[in-house]
Amino acid sequence: MQASVMQINDFIGDKRTLIIPVYQRNYDWKCANCERLFDDLEHLVKNGGEHFIGTFVYQNKPVAGNFQEYVIIDGQQRVTSVILFAKALYDLSDDDDLKEDIRSTFIKHSKGEQKNKCKLRPTEYDRAVFAKLMSDDEFDENNFTAQEKFSVLYRNYQFFCEKISESPLKIRELHNAIYQLKIVSILLQEENPQEIFESLNSTGLDLSQADLIRNFLLMPLNYKEQEELYKSYWLEIEKLLRESDNVENFILQYLIVKRKSDSVKETKKQRLSPRNLYETFKRYFHENNFDAESGLKDIYHYAKFFRRFIFNDATKFNNLSALDKKFYELVYLLDAANAPIILMYLLERYEKNHFDEATFIKFLDALISLTFRAKVCRYTGITSQFAGNVLARLDKENSLDEKFFWSVITFGKGRYAFPNDKEFQDKLTSENLYTTIKSDGCKYLLYSLEKAARAKELPSYSEATVEHILPQKPNADWKKYLTARNDSQTHELWLHTLGNLTLTGENSTLSNSAFDKKKEIYSRSNFSY
Repeated sequence: MQASVMQINDFIGDKRTLIIPVYQRNYDWKCANCERLFDDLEHLVKNGGEHFIGTFVYQNKPVAGNFQEYVIIDGQQRVTSVILFAKALYDLSDDDDLKEDIRSTFIKHSKGEQKNKCKLRPTEYDRAVFAKLMSDDEFDENNFTAQEKFSVLYRNYQFFCEKISESPLKIRELHNAIYQLKIVSILLQEENPQEIFESLNSTGLDLSQADLIRNFLLMPLNYKEQEELYKSYWLEIEKLLRESDNVENFILQYLIVKRKSDSVKETKKQRLSPRNLYETFKRYFHENNFDAESGLKDIYHYAKFFRRFIFNDATKFNNLSALDKKFYELVYLLDAANAPIILMYLLERYEKNHFDEATFIKFLDALISLTFRAKVCRYTGITSQFAGNVLARLDKENSLDEKFFWSVITFGKGRYAFPNDKEFQDKLTSENLYTTIKSDGCKYLLYSLEKAARAKELPSYSEATVEHILPQKPNADWKKYLTARNDSQTHELWLHTLGNLTLTGENSTLSNSAFDKKKEIYSRSNFSY
C-alpha cells in the first residue's frame, strides 16, 4: 500500500483515466452532499487555504501505451462530483482560455491516443448520461430523455449550474478553488481489494448490503470477467427491480427461498435481516461452492420472478395475466410483504411443471385468504419465519396439490394459526374493522364483495374510497338526528364496523351530508354496498 497527499487535479491527471469498476454502486450523491462541496469551494475563495476532501483508494490497471488507468476502489462519489462541478463551470463560462483549461484538466484528454475521451469512465449504468453531460457541444436539455433527466448525474449537474449562477463569485475564482482541494491517494499493491472495501464500509462508507454482495461476487475476477458478468446479470437485475431498496429486499427473500429458513444459523434464533444479509449471503455462497457466474445466473433467474411482484397505483390490472392478478391482490392490495418468498418458490416449481395454472391459482387463493383473515383477526399472517417453514414442508413433496398445500399453510398454532370460519366471521361483523385493517383493508374487502355479488361493470379500484355512512365527526345536524332517535350510543358503537362502511367515488361530496341526502347519492352510485 502506497499513500501520498496531492491536489485532486493531480490525481485526475493528464495521462490517466479513472475507471469506476462494475462492482461499484452507481453514482448517488444527494443534493446535500453537493451543497457541502460547493460551500467548501466558496469558503476557499473567500478565506484561502486548502481543504481535505477525503481518501481515494485505487489500483493500477495495466494498459499498453503511455496512459495509465486507475480502478477506483473508494472515492468515485467525490471525484465524479468534482468533475460535474468543473463541467458546470465550463458550460457557464464565456472565457475560451479558461474553458480549455477546465476541459484539459478535469474533463477530457487533450492529446495522445486518448485524445477527446473522458478522464472518468463511470459504471455502465451511468455511462450514457455522463457522456452526454461531458459533450463539447453547448449544453441542451432537449438532448436528454425524461428518464435521463431523472438520473442523479443530471440532477447534480443542474444543481451545480444553479449554485454557480446564483453565486456572487466569479467562475474563475471557483475554478481556482478546485486546485485547493487535497486528497490522500492510496495505491493498493498486494492488498486484497475486497478486504479493503469491507473495511471502508465498516468505518462508515455508505454502502448497502446489496452493494457489498455485488462487490463480493465481482471483485475477485479480472476486469474483463467483471464487465461481462456485470452487464449480463447484475445490471439486468438492477433494471428489473429499478430501486436499490428492491434489490436488497429481493436478495434477502431470495436467500430465504434457497435456504428454506430465515434464521441466520441453524443453531441460533437470530433472524435474517438487512443488517446481517451480507454475511449470511457469503456463508451460503461458500457452503454451496458457487462460482460468481453460477451465483449471479441463479439470482437473475429469481429476480425475474420477483419483478412480477412489483406494482404501483399505475398498474393496469386488466392487462395482467390471471396469475399476475392474484400476485397483485396478495402482494400489493393486501400488502403481504413476505409473500414473495413463497411465490418465488412456487414459480420455480411451476416452471418445472410440478402443478398446473389452475392449481397455482388455488394456492394463491389460499394465501390471500390466510393473509386477509390474519389481518382481521390480528394474527401474524405470512412472516419470513412462517414462509421459511412453509417452504421446508413443501419441499418434501415432488408434486403439489391443493390438499397438501392447505395442510402446509394451516400448520401454525396460536397467533400463527389460520383463523377458522367462526372466529373470522365474529371479528368481521363485530370488530371496529376500520381501525383493525385500516382504510386500505376495508377498501379491499368491500371491493371484493362488489366483485362477487354484481353482474354490471365495476368501477376501477383506484376510483373507490371508503365512506363512513355515519360520519367520523358528526356535525350539529347529525347529532340532532341521532338524539331524536334515542341513538346516542350509535356513533361510538358502530362507527368503524363493517355495517357503517361503504364504497363511493364521491367522498368529498358526501362528507357530513344528512342521512337522507346520503341515501339519495348512494342510490345513484355505481357501487352496490
